[in-house]
Amino acid sequence: MSKTDGTLALAPKTNSPEQPTYPDLNADAVAAYLKAHPEFFLDQDDLVAEITLPDVPPPIASLPHRQLAIWRQRQQKLERRLSQLLKTAEENAQHDARMHEFVLRLLPLVRSGIAIETFLELLKDTFSVEVARFHPWNTISNKDKTAFAYLIESGYPSCGRMTDEQRRIAFGEDEQLIKSAALIPVIDHRGQNLGLLALGRKAADGFRPDQGSVFLKQLAELLAASLPTDATS
Repeated sequence: MSKTDGTLALAPKTNSPEQPTYPDLNADAVAAYLKAHPEFFLDQDDLVAEITLPDVPPPIASLPHRQLAIWRQRQQKLERRLSQLLKTAEENAQHDARMHEFVLRLLPLVRSGIAIETFLELLKDTFSVEVARFHPWNTISNKDKTAFAYLIESGYPSCGRMTDEQRRIAFGEDEQLIKSAALIPVIDHRGQNLGLLALGRKAADGFRPDQGSVFLKQLAELLAASLPTDATS
């Protein structure tokens, strides 16, 4: 150990990338250094925050010690929450960019009259979806409609895994390929149910139950606005 400008000059020897070791460093050397440099912790806020003091022996109770433990728990909880919020913000930014691209590609096609098949192919290409199907509500049998009654009632997409019955109805001959899906009711501006938009991915986590539904609802609204007047009759 050497002293330079009041800082520790240590060259760690690392046996593995995760756990550095300091074979020439011991408790006495650390204690001697800290005695010689009592100001060391003044500029080490991150280090101080990580230091954990041993519990005081019973029956002694240390209020500051307990408060510090509670504050650390709260800080860790807030850091986890912040990390999740940042991840969600990044995902939303990616979805927003893809939606912008999708609308830019869709507009010229709508002006010239777009077919449902063209809309679905564009959707698959832009959002990396393996299978996309649109089922006009009047083409689904009354028996099969019961499998999606909850969707029509709520008006919100459902994401994640499906029942075998839902997979069969939504994806037909492609049902064995699909491990996760988004099932989205397509409702026009008058509140009339036009049909079911089914998006499927081969990955089991391609669509997750915890993901937001805003962009999926927007896709359904775009589909409803783009459909030819006779597409669901």
